[in-house]
Amino acid sequence: MAKYIVKRIAYMFMSLFIIATATFFLMKMLPGSPLQSAAKLSPEQRAVVYEKYGLNDPLPTQYVKYMGNLLQGDFGTSFQFKNADVMTLILKKLEYSMILGTQALIVGTIIGIVLGMIAALKQNTIWDYGSTIIAILGISIPSFVFAVLLQYVFAVNLEWFDVGLWKGWKSSVLPSIALAIGPVAIAARFIRTEMIEVLSSDYILLAKAKGANGFEIAFKHALRNALIPLITVLGPVAAGLLTGSLVVEQIFAIPGIGEQFVKSISSNDFSVIMGTTIFFSVFLIVIILIVDILYGVIDPRIRLSGGDK
Repeated sequence: MAKYIVKRIAYMFMSLFIIATATFFLMKMLPGSPLQSAAKLSPEQRAVVYEKYGLNDPLPTQYVKYMGNLLQGDFGTSFQFKNADVMTLILKKLEYSMILGTQALIVGTIIGIVLGMIAALKQNTIWDYGSTIIAILGISIPSFVFAVLLQYVFAVNLEWFDVGLWKGWKSSVLPSIALAIGPVAIAARFIRTEMIEVLSSDYILLAKAKGANGFEIAFKHALRNALIPLITVLGPVAAGLLTGSLVVEQIFAIPGIGEQFVKSISSNDFSVIMGTTIFFSVFLIVIILIVDILYGVIDPRIRLSGGDK
C-alpha cells in the first residue's frame, strides 16, 4: 500500500510538471499581452514594465524563471488586480467556490443516491422511469441552463432570492442547486445500475434465504457495493465543483475562482491563468489519489500492493 502511494505521488509530480509546462507555452501563444488594455501607458512606460516583469526575455529564460518560482510556491503577480499575489487571490476567492461546491456535492450526491436506490428497488415502475428521466436531463442539460432557469423563476419572478451578487448564505442557494444537478444525475445513474446488478447476485439471494429484511439487504449489502464505482466517478466531479464553476459563478456574479478565471482570460492576465490552472490541477490530482485509496478501503477485495489491484 505504501509503495503504491509513493508511486502515485511520483506520477502526480510528473503530471504537474507536464501541465505547468504546457500551460506556460500555451499562454505565450495567445495573441496580445497582459498590458494590452493599459492604453494610458506610453511606449517608454510600457518598455519599463515589460523589462520589470521579464516579458522581454527570451522564452526559454522566462520558462526557467517561471518554473523556479513555481517550485518555491510563487505563482507570480497579477497584472489585472494591481500586482496582487496570485496565490493570495486564489485563496481569497476559494472560500466562495468551496461553499458552492460543498453544498452542491453533498446535496446532489444524497439526492442522487436516494433516486438511484428507489429506481433499483422499484425497477420498471413509474418510480424507476421518473428517476431515469431526471438522470438523463441532468446529464444532457448543462448546469448553466438550469442556473438561468432558476434565476428567472425564483429570483426574477418570485423574488425569493437575489438575482446576483454575494450577500450571504442565501445567495448560494440557487447556484448550489444548479451545480447539484450534475451530481444528482451521475449518482442516480450509477447507483441504479450497480444496485440492480448487486441485487441479482448470489450472496443477496443467500441473504434473503437466511431471512434478512429488505432494509438490511438494500443498505448493508447492496448500497455499500454500489458506492464503489460512484466514489471513483465523483472524484473529478468533486474537484470541479470545489474549485468553482466558470459559467454559473458568472451568471450569479459570485466572486469565486470561476469568475476570476474568466476575467483573467479576457484581460490576458497570464499569471492568474497559469496559477489557477495549476491550482485546479493539484486539487484534481490529489482528489483522484484520495479516491484511489478509498477505493481499496471500501472494497476489501482490492489490494493496492505495488502496481497491482
